[in-house]
Amino acid sequence: MGIPGVSQQRAVSQPPAQAPRESVGQHSLLQSGSRGSEVANLQQRLSQAGYQVGQKGVFDAKTDAAVRQYQKDKGLQVDGQVGQQTWGSFLGQKLPPGTQMLQGGQAPGGADPTGRNKDSFEPGGAQRPGGAGSPAAPAGTGSAQGPAGAFPASGSNKQKLDWAMKTAQAMGLRITSTTGGQHAPHSYHYLGRAVDVAGSPATMAKFYDLMHNTRPTELFYDPRGGVKNGQDIGAIGGHGDHVHVAF
Repeated sequence: MGIPGVSQQRAVSQPPAQAPRESVGQHSLLQSGSRGSEVANLQQRLSQAGYQVGQKGVFDAKTDAAVRQYQKDKGLQVDGQVGQQTWGSFLGQKLPPGTQMLQGGQAPGGADPTGRNKDSFEPGGAQRPGGAGSPAAPAGTGSAQGPAGAFPASGSNKQKLDWAMKTAQAMGLRITSTTGGQHAPHSYHYLGRAVDVAGSPATMAKFYDLMHNTRPTELFYDPRGGVKNGQDIGAIGGHGDHVHVAF
């Protein structure tokens, strides 16, 4: 009961402040060899989900195996890379594979509607992240000299692809996919215009650099970057353990 003649002020309760929602944009691409607090964060999430991880803060073989098993169990793209799709899964978000939404990514605001995150482009290509008006740097010089001889710059797509395959084999790389296997709809694999190769990371990097000079239709190897229609577009995710090239 108030005191007569004395004004009473009622305390107004304030709603509790809500912590900002965690997003994939707060995370980076992690893969075998990554180290640091973010890897430790990933390992904690995996452990809480029931997966066995390795040395704290080190993306070692045991952590890689845990990531791949998690991706398989969750129906994600199984590549051992923790990109926006895997981070999104931990955060309860359904996202496509890729890296553009991650910290330091290239596409503002959301998932890329062009499907840039896979080797599934329609012949003719997709826009560069950020829209058609964004500049894209040309890849390479259009010529190259490798262990299989000179690149047939004026040859057919088949001749160029044959040269790439012979070059890969001469470098000690394995041909892991040509027209067979499972690929996204409209993949150049189904048109007989693409090949995937694998081997040691150092040799794959050298192969990527050599193919980069030829200005291919597609060239993807995440540790080095990506090319679409002769233009550098950056790493797209999903190509950490093999090199994809198409002419």
